[in-house]
Amino acid sequence: YDEALADLNRVLEIDPNEESVLANRGVTYRLMERYDEALADLNLALEIDPNYKWALAHRGVTYRLMERYDEALADLNRALEIDPNSKWALAHRGVTYQEMERYDEALTDFNCALRIDRNYEWAITRRGIYYRKLGEYESALKDFIRAVELAPQDSWNIMKQGEIHLLLGDMKEALKNLSHSIKLNECSWALYKRSITYQKLERSKLAKADLDKAIQLIKRDLKNNPNDIQDIFTIALYYVAKDQADLAKQAYLRGLNIGAKKSQIREAAQDLKEFIKMFPNHQKAIVFYNGLRKQM
Repeated sequence: YDEALADLNRVLEIDPNEESVLANRGVTYRLMERYDEALADLNLALEIDPNYKWALAHRGVTYRLMERYDEALADLNRALEIDPNSKWALAHRGVTYQEMERYDEALTDFNCALRIDRNYEWAITRRGIYYRKLGEYESALKDFIRAVELAPQDSWNIMKQGEIHLLLGDMKEALKNLSHSIKLNECSWALYKRSITYQKLERSKLAKADLDKAIQLIKRDLKNNPNDIQDIFTIALYYVAKDQADLAKQAYLRGLNIGAKKSQIREAAQDLKEFIKMFPNHQKAIVFYNGLRKQM
């Protein structure tokens, strides 16, 4: 991102009013989670061209990430007035509706995007996430199977397919998918999910090895970025799985105290909910889940 910013800055030194470069710099800032700077650039681009649909849609996504949902919808609606067949804007509006818990409208937008392009992988995976959050696991599985067909080497899609198999109680398929995903890209989350799979299969040594490795990897990430709230909540969950309740409590409190957004708290609660589905008698997990729910 730093190199991209340097290049965009050089272009803007030559022509400060080039709206496409301003918009691209805004998106770069957004990807760096520098949202105020992202908005400033996207606003400038839209002052130059108020009907610049690409900038409108991306400003809408920026507002969504800032949890300014009404403004996000206004921008995405405006972009879709200009181009009703923008599958990108439709899918991102669907995600916005989902975060607002307006589920029927979210599904409508995902389906509309997929009517325009039935192979639009991003919309397929987001609809899969939607179904998963609502507990419609069979529908979620169909979407992730399709996503893997479209991108067979995408470790994230394969991991998500494995997670759905785990939630459905199909440990054999879960283990196959998660192991394949780890072979392609050894990430802490896939190791954590495979650890749970091994626990359900009563293969405790392998479960412990995977969970220890997952904690090691997330600690490495947190060393590089100690205030990453998603990683803080993630290691808290790993400590729950390892029955280290005091460390889990410290991590959850740290995430809350440094300013976790509602969407991040909601996601952390969802992860605990799925853990409790696997281990319904885990009292500490239930306590932490209820505590996070109160913060929402």
